[in-house]
Amino acid sequence: MNPSWISAIASCVTAIGSLAAFGTAVWAARAAWKQLKYSADQQRHRDERDEQEQASKFAAWVSIQGRENGKMQGTLRYINTSKLPIHDFTAIPVPFPNARLNIDMIEPTDGVCSQMAELGPVEDVDGSWHGRIDILVRFRDNQNILWRREPNGVLRKAKVDELGNDLESRILDEEYQRILYEKGMPGGRVGYHFLI
Repeated sequence: MNPSWISAIASCVTAIGSLAAFGTAVWAARAAWKQLKYSADQQRHRDERDEQEQASKFAAWVSIQGRENGKMQGTLRYINTSKLPIHDFTAIPVPFPNARLNIDMIEPTDGVCSQMAELGPVEDVDGSWHGRIDILVRFRDNQNILWRREPNGVLRKAKVDELGNDLESRILDEEYQRILYEKGMPGGRVGYHFLI
């Protein structure tokens, strides 16, 4: 056999081996990238879960009790099963957007706590109101993170500026209008309950 053929065959085998090694390296790099991305996603999910741990252990709702002196009366009920207090609590009943139920600090509770609340004029609502009503809740956890619980029960971090001030407070009226519009209830006449 001609030595130039042997050299050519050796070069081809070397080139094929190099291509195979390159392909294996690309496949390994892709697999490592997927694993790294999966690990990062898992860590982000764990961090979010840890961050939400205290906030997810707090719930509040408002129950209509009846009418007194031309105003709708309700009871704010809440439970904080975390081991730490929450701060700057505000509940805003959707049918009564001018009513703000505020508590500076809510300690951990063993059960449900109640507080009477005046919600608004009877003319603001139609029909016989009994049971729970939709509310929007805002509060700060022990890490000073401002949380919102939407009327549909979704918990999310509120948008804040560099000083920790709520950037969304100025759009609450717009948000109520959106909620009312979505429910097809003009003029503040919204349906009943969401446990948050």
